[in-house]
Amino acid sequence: MDARHDPPNPGSGLTATRAPVIEDAQNRGELFIEQPYHLYSEENHRTWQRLYDRMADRWDRYANAHFLEGLDRLCFDRERVPKLEDVNQFLEPLTGFTARAVSGYIPAFQFFDSIASASLPTTITIRSGENLDYLPEPDIFHDIAGHVPMHTDPAFAETLVKLGGWTARGRARTEPQGTADVDASARLASILRVSPASSGSRSSSA
Repeated sequence: MDARHDPPNPGSGLTATRAPVIEDAQNRGELFIEQPYHLYSEENHRTWQRLYDRMADRWDRYANAHFLEGLDRLCFDRERVPKLEDVNQFLEPLTGFTARAVSGYIPAFQFFDSIASASLPTTITIRSGENLDYLPEPDIFHDIAGHVPMHTDPAFAETLVKLGGWTARGRARTEPQGTADVDASARLASILRVSPASSGSRSSSA
């Protein structure tokens, strides 16, 4: 039986756990995919805006200076889910990093190989607006608004690439079938210390 879905309609939605195009990619074994931007629904865009609006004050109060500078440099539209190609136009010239769309969880060694190559595996679905505080896996707001701003900092990015390389070499030998979620960069980066010149003492999470 052919388990593929019919081609989705524009604006049909890329909501986490409810996106047939992602399910189809997973069934085909495709890890790295394109971002089908035309599928985002108006509800998806409203969810992004609601998340962004409620985090803005928290970022101002708690995020460190490097994160806040990254937010400014990335020029997010707080009313629309970002296109990864637009994010990369701002991000890549700063540190060489790019955000690359994935269909979900990827094997650990591939994740760390990506980080070592200055490529951040990025989820493209967004959580449901029915429950902003719960998501079964990282979503595009978590990855792009929560992590990417720090990837604009050259020192952070350089260290992350080195850590990714070391981890990839070790884990590729010991856990070739392991899995790593797209939030692993945060755990890698957690050992980095914030400069005393920063205005805050914490980096952001979303």
